[in-house]
Amino acid sequence: MVRLSLFSLFILTITIGKTLADERTIYGSASAEAQRISSKSLAVPLDIPQWTKTLDTRRQQWLEMIGLSPMPERTPLNAKVTGQLDRGDYVVEKIYFESIPGAYVIGNLYRPAVIKEKLPAVLYLCGHTKGKVSPTGRKHGETWGKHGDTTLLCAVSIS
Repeated sequence: MVRLSLFSLFILTITIGKTLADERTIYGSASAEAQRISSKSLAVPLDIPQWTKTLDTRRQQWLEMIGLSPMPERTPLNAKVTGQLDRGDYVVEKIYFESIPGAYVIGNLYRPAVIKEKLPAVLYLCGHTKGKVSPTGRKHGETWGKHGDTTLLCAVSIS
């Protein structure tokens, strides 16, 4: 019985020690904070008056979280079309632009072949895969282009 109690105390000490040590690291601290935020995020949905009242605050917090507060200075996009593929009822334009100086966004812009009015747009981020040239990515762009949407399938490359 004493051995079992000592073992339990030993495990408890290790567990508490790991938790405290994790909280002291950047990763541990960020993980703990993310868990605290996540546990409250959908606890009770806001009603319409609360949503409206807190909208500006939540928007500012969101901009801070994604690194856009304060907003960076706008710089020229230097957009270029490097090629075009005519696919009948839709067109694929091979493009690139600079989101910030030195950060090139390359992509394929799918759009209907005939444009009569403003079109809805879809931004399709591929990540670090074959993305814009994969059969799945191309199929999504084709489908949206055929149905009247403009779709930018893109990946980011920093030089």
